[in-house]
Amino acid sequence: MNTKVGTILIVAIIVALIFATTMPVGAYITQDTYSNQSEGGNITQLNITIDKTLTDKWQALYGNITSGGIGLNDSSKDLFKWGTWSNSTDVGYVIATTNSSTPDWEHLTGATSAEIDTAWNFTVYDADSANNTFNNSNNTEITIGFNTITVDTTANVSTYDGQGTPQRTWQTIVLKHPGTVSEYDFNSFVFIGVNNVSTSATAYDGKACDYQMMMPVNTTTTYYLYTELRTS
Repeated sequence: MNTKVGTILIVAIIVALIFATTMPVGAYITQDTYSNQSEGGNITQLNITIDKTLTDKWQALYGNITSGGIGLNDSSKDLFKWGTWSNSTDVGYVIATTNSSTPDWEHLTGATSAEIDTAWNFTVYDADSANNTFNNSNNTEITIGFNTITVDTTANVSTYDGQGTPQRTWQTIVLKHPGTVSEYDFNSFVFIGVNNVSTSATAYDGKACDYQMMMPVNTTTTYYLYTELRTS
């Protein structure tokens, strides 16, 4: 198995809805078209139905991965090259971390939803807390570099495909550096989007793509992105 960990050369600066300087519409206030003509002396029953409100805790990324394959090279030229990476047959990861330094890939371990809630100061009972988000029914094994890790169900979530169905195709899993996690300890975590290895799968909007993932945010959050691509 050949492996290559590559750094995406642009730094992804991510806020709730990609570094928006204004509050996302609907993040806190939902405007509906209900109205009522009021008149003194009346008591009126008015039932209100709200479809959904936007979370202010999570940001999503999705898109395609383009690779020239696996090579033995320096920054400018190949000494040797092995084929190309294929979305339909090969495994790839998009890795996001708030740590501006390169993660210690060798010592990463599985995180838990409780640790995510602690670091991002999310209330565990909130509907959109990590505890209520990362709760897949299946453990996942992932290899980063030469480090193979079994990820607990509490650090594993499947996001929706174009039919609105959670899919293992679109998993986000969470790893962390060893040690106890404290409040605002964002840099301990890495969030990993596992690529789509089926050409028939679609992202949440019905479009074909290579990865789809979600990460927590805290007001303004900068994420640095890496890729790991493996060819058979």
